[in-house]
Amino acid sequence: MHNLFQLVLRSSYQNLPEVVRHFHEARLGHFEGEVEVSGSMGLLARLLRQLAGLPGPAARSAAVVKVLRSEVRERLLRQCGAAAFSTSLSRVHKQNLLREDYGLFTFFFTLSVREQQLRWQCVGWSMAGIPLPDSLAPDVDAYEATDASGRLLFKMAIEMPGVGLLLGYEGWLTVVTARTVAAD
Repeated sequence: MHNLFQLVLRSSYQNLPEVVRHFHEARLGHFEGEVEVSGSMGLLARLLRQLAGLPGPAARSAAVVKVLRSEVRERLLRQCGAAAFSTSLSRVHKQNLLREDYGLFTFFFTLSVREQQLRWQCVGWSMAGIPLPDSLAPDVDAYEATDASGRLLFKMAIEMPGVGLLLGYEGWLTVVTARTVAAD
């Protein structure tokens, strides 16, 4: 069976760095590394982060990511220092988009592979299932890649009109454990 990212990327999936593929192929994965979290401290940014279940800014700290995956869904449980948050990824079949749910918010992404990076491009969003206007849509700069030591590198920056940097996180992960078959 194909995993979620294979379904969305189709033939481009094979162009991903091996470490990125391995991350998305783990049915049960435990990854550790470091992350730095940034974001605006304005009232609106703090409120939106709270509604989305997202952490606030924090200096470089330990990162733990646990992946629970089936063929059609991927759940990411992230621990960034003292803060924890989770998201759920699935596929929107008709448009072949990746859907990521953050608390009350849902983001829709196209995925591509460019310059040995998995690139995420936000093409829509909603709150509590209600589509929100494109004019207010966040600008998302996100990628996954690898470095020479075989670590998974990641970056996500979400900027919003009138808010500034809602959330930015950047860091690296290494594999602690990863099972590619379902647990018994």
